[in-house]
Amino acid sequence: MEKRNQHITEPSVSVVKNLGENYHYLKTIITNRIEITKLEFILHFSKIISRFITGLVFSILILLASIFLLVALALYISTLVGSHVYGFLIVAFILLLIGLLFYFFVSPILTTMIVKQIENVDQ
Repeated sequence: MEKRNQHITEPSVSVVKNLGENYHYLKTIITNRIEITKLEFILHFSKIISRFITGLVFSILILLASIFLLVALALYISTLVGSHVYGFLIVAFILLLIGLLFYFFVSPILTTMIVKQIENVDQ
C-alpha cells in the first residue's frame, strides 16, 4: 500500500515541478516580449523624431534662403524703378498673387490627393 502512495506522489511532484518550470519560462518569455516591444517603440519613435527635426531644420534653412532671395529681388527691382518702397511693394504683390493662386488652385488638388492616400491606408 505504501508503494502505491509513493508511486502516486512522485508523478504529482514531477508535474508540479514541471508546471513551476513552465511558469518560469512563460514569465521569462512574456517579460522578454514586453522588452522587445518597448525597444521597437523607442526605435520607431526615434525615427519619427529624427525625421521631424531634420524636416524642421531643412524648412528653416529654406525659409532663410527664400527671405534673402526675396530681399535681393526687392532691392534689384527697387534699382530698376528708382524707389525702395516700390521695389518691396512689387515683390509683396508678386508673393500675394502666388499665395492666392496656390490657395485657390493647388490647395484643393493637394487636399484631394492627401484624402485619397489616407483612404487607401485605411483599407
